[in-house]
Amino acid sequence: MPEFQTYIDIDPSEYIDSCSKSEIDDLIDFLVEDGYITRNSKKSPENKSLMDLEWDEVIEKLSENRLRLTREEEEMIVKISSRF
Repeated sequence: MPEFQTYIDIDPSEYIDSCSKSEIDDLIDFLVEDGYITRNSKKSPENKSLMDLEWDEVIEKLSENRLRLTREEEEMIVKISSRF
C-alpha cells in the first residue's frame, strides 16, 4: 500500500490566533511542563497593574543576569526571599 506524507507550513502566530483561550492555556501548561517556559504568575498581563508589570520586569532581569551577581548580592537576595 502506498504511503503519503503531508507537510503543512504554519506560522506560530497563525496557530495561536486560531486557538481558543482554553487551548492556549493547554499549550502554556505543556510548555511549562516540558521546561520551555516558566510560569511566574497566575495573573494574565491584562489583569496586572503597572506596578506588577514593572516588578515582573525587574525580577526577569535578575533571573537573566544571576550569574553576574556578586556573592554578596546573591546572599542578599536569598536572605530577602527566605523571609517568605
